[in-house]
Amino acid sequence: MNKSYMLLIASVVMLLSGCASTPTKDIVLDAQADPKANFSGYKTYTWLLTAAILNDPYGQWEPPAFDAETRGLFASIGIRKGRKFDPDERMKKLLADGVAFANAAARSIVWYPRYEKNMKGVRVYPDTDSTWLMAYTGRNVFFNGEDGMTMNTDARVMFHYPYTAVTPVMAAPRLGKGSDYAIAYLDSRRQPFDGAKTYKLDLPANPPVANFWAVTVYDTQTRSMLQSNQKYPTVGSNTEGVKKNRDGSYTIYFGPKAPKGYENNWIETIPGKSWFVILRMYSPLKPWIDQTWRPGEIELVK
Repeated sequence: MNKSYMLLIASVVMLLSGCASTPTKDIVLDAQADPKANFSGYKTYTWLLTAAILNDPYGQWEPPAFDAETRGLFASIGIRKGRKFDPDERMKKLLADGVAFANAAARSIVWYPRYEKNMKGVRVYPDTDSTWLMAYTGRNVFFNGEDGMTMNTDARVMFHYPYTAVTPVMAAPRLGKGSDYAIAYLDSRRQPFDGAKTYKLDLPANPPVANFWAVTVYDTQTRSMLQSNQKYPTVGSNTEGVKKNRDGSYTIYFGPKAPKGYENNWIETIPGKSWFVILRMYSPLKPWIDQTWRPGEIELVK
């Protein structure tokens, strides 16, 4: 196998992370319509790439959706505007290997970002060993380097591998308005979450929001909400019957079975599947913004 060519394909796939929000025509990506959609396979990646290129409004946008170099990368594996993409068996294998390589690289970046190097701005609480992360490294929605002249490709992957659309207001929390987010891919021991085990998250009393807060679980394979026996894999201040502890704090459980007495504070997980969690704060207040109120770490229940 031509390893350099496989790396080229992997690079093209990784480049998709920076093109995920490119408008396409007649394309529907709806998690509820196809909850088992898996964005790890080469067929899905190349379908997305082909859809983007075929619907590229070449010469109509300024700046263009794709520059000449990007179009050249896509063309090198047979994806060109106005042409059918019809890879032979050899190319299909190269694509599959390239996507597997890129997928593994992206997961390494997202689950274990290099804080000491180019990802130092990704931690929500950098003064501790907390595992809570931001979607936007350094709250930078452009993913450029500190000098403004380079691209932090790891930061771009950190966002576009698990998420989709970019909007500056999501990266700049405003007192009592908008929303802010904290994401955990690892437990307090810095281990990925195991769907067969039980974990808990303690939230201190009086979560500082003017609107509401919510904890939602996602499937690490699809990066869509985890499909389980629950209608929605989420618990929050709007959850009917959510239980407070005596001191006003909340304990949220994650696992295959609900702890007795905490059925309304529980999000079901699936044995054999990993997951990650997003804490959403809608209309965050000062204690969230100045970090005097902080969520606990997600801990394994032994």
